[in-house]
Amino acid sequence: MRRWSMPVARVNTRSLKGLRYNLPANRPTATAILQHQPRPVAVYLIPSSMDSAFDAAVDELIALRPEIDAWMGRVADGEMPLLPQ
Repeated sequence: MRRWSMPVARVNTRSLKGLRYNLPANRPTATAILQHQPRPVAVYLIPSSMDSAFDAAVDELIALRPEIDAWMGRVADGEMPLLPQ
């Protein structure tokens, strides 16, 4: 998972890092929010150990914030896709 989060830190745009204070590992949160113009992008890195209920919870989070675009990367898929620029 760490090798997936490092490219997020190197994106050449303003960003906010999501923190997991008192949030169980099975509850999703955005890993980061890239503050692109004109719309921000929430970055969700999906651990390989998560099941379909976790995916459904991520989909629900995305639906709750239609003003924020979403980008998802699944660790189980292998190589990390390119982040939005």
